[in-house]
Amino acid sequence: YEHNVVFRMIRLVNLLSRNFQVVYEKDINLVVVDFRILMLIAAHPGISGSELARLSGHNQMTISSALRRLERAGRVRRETSQQDRRRAEIYLTAQGVALYNDLEPRGREMGARLRRSLTAAERRSLRRILGKLTAVIEAVELADRPAGRITGGTTIRPGGRKNNTF
Repeated sequence: YEHNVVFRMIRLVNLLSRNFQVVYEKDINLVVVDFRILMLIAAHPGISGSELARLSGHNQMTISSALRRLERAGRVRRETSQQDRRRAEIYLTAQGVALYNDLEPRGREMGARLRRSLTAAERRSLRRILGKLTAVIEAVELADRPAGRITGGTTIRPGGRKNNTF
């Protein structure tokens, strides 16, 4: 699997998350998903839960759980939209803003460290490739939505050996 591109992308995300988990989960009771949601709310005040799901790539259940944790901790608040009473708008509280202001520079520094490891051409290529792969996965998810499943890219060959199609 170590040569499979999807496996390597997941490993990269896990490595990025691991440092966060060690430092923040115990110290400030904030899990990685909550951190990502907090960052998106800071960037998009008044965002809805469904918009958070779309932007983060998490399912609605994960978003709902994260929002409940963040609300219980006093980090976010939900308000009914004035334009559409069915829509809840999500905002950071003063405590959420303070936490964001503490964590965001650290995330920005990690991003800068990663950017510095690539040339400008590599960064452009990476953005293009990630955009392309994201579009493919989103299209697959939309096509499979009525069935409620996302198809994978691995098939099993006779004899139980896996054939990674990517």
